[in-house]
Amino acid sequence: MKSNNVSGKKYVVEVIYRHPSPNSQAFQLAFTNLLEIMHSEISNYIIGSDINLNFLKHQIDTHITDFVNSILSLGCISLINKPTRFSSTHQPSLLDHIYTNIIDDNTITGTELYDISDHLLIFANFNFHPNVPKNTDQKFTF
Repeated sequence: MKSNNVSGKKYVVEVIYRHPSPNSQAFQLAFTNLLEIMHSEISNYIIGSDINLNFLKHQIDTHITDFVNSILSLGCISLINKPTRFSSTHQPSLLDHIYTNIIDDNTITGTELYDISDHLLIFANFNFHPNVPKNTDQKFTF
């Protein structure tokens, strides 16, 4: 986890992987608890993840529906809403995600899907322009 304070705002960047075990409820609880902590601390966050939960099944799997509703209730959005994995033997799935609570058209400039294997490479562009006074030695790293 990387955290910085730019212009009075705290930014957290995380990467999360969840093994594709059949029981995802413990992960879902831990993840929503993490979001609640960041929400209460008024942190801006970006979370890239391969959590092996197929969001394309959110209308037919109650565990995924509950998970999506939980993260949405905390102001978290998923930037990827198209299939990210394809296979000749399975239906397309959306297993790879980028989550954020940054809802600002000037910050998020786009999300992309690139085909490099049976999983698509996903990324989002975030523009951070801290107001740094001139003639200062203060540096910011992301």
